[in-house]
Amino acid sequence: MTTSAPSVIQFFSFVPNAILSAPRVEEAFNTERIIRPENAHLFPTPIRVKMRTKGRGWTDFLSPITSHAPVLCSQRVVDTVVAGNLKGVQFIPVTLEHEKKSTVLAPPCNYYWIIPTGKTLPYSVKVYRETEGSNSPWFDVDSLKEARLRAGSEKFKYRRIPFYEKWDGSDVIKFHEDEFACCGHMYCSRRFVEIAYGEKWSNLRVTPFDSITGMVKALQDLPWPPELWYPPLDPRD
Repeated sequence: MTTSAPSVIQFFSFVPNAILSAPRVEEAFNTERIIRPENAHLFPTPIRVKMRTKGRGWTDFLSPITSHAPVLCSQRVVDTVVAGNLKGVQFIPVTLEHEKKSTVLAPPCNYYWIIPTGKTLPYSVKVYRETEGSNSPWFDVDSLKEARLRAGSEKFKYRRIPFYEKWDGSDVIKFHEDEFACCGHMYCSRRFVEIAYGEKWSNLRVTPFDSITGMVKALQDLPWPPELWYPPLDPRD
């Protein structure tokens, strides 16, 4: 199994930082049940979202506190994405509901639930022995769930390498059909990262999708371009 490598890295992982100064997202719900991202489009909007509200500083991205909670973004993120004609993403309006005794300030703008809508992008996995300075692949697998990765006692590290030729052009990406934003982690194109960097969207940590030990730091604290986000010994194809 092989993948075609582009001249520049195309895909990234991003996640809102769990900072104490900003409210956090607990769950989306209606009167009967918690709403999951795979069926959120079936519910009338705005969808109600329960918040944990220790922080008072509103950021462009709000971090979820549970694995199934939505990743929310601000109105200015939505406006920029729409104006830039980014693809493969839906924004669902939400109403934020705070804890009963909360003294948190009202949000400065509307917030939206980010949901990827494009085709799933497959990838292969290169596995490396976890030894200092190692940059030779140990073996390749089709999935991180394969038995060789679970049964082996030897420590390993891995890289996920997308099949670039199967990308449908989406700027917010799913690499598994049921993967929407587990624990807040989502995936995006280089174009999304370039806009986020230029617009200084707040509260995002970003790293290249195919890096073993990429610089998972706040976006605005990273150098540019993203090729500088790979550590020196990180293997590249």
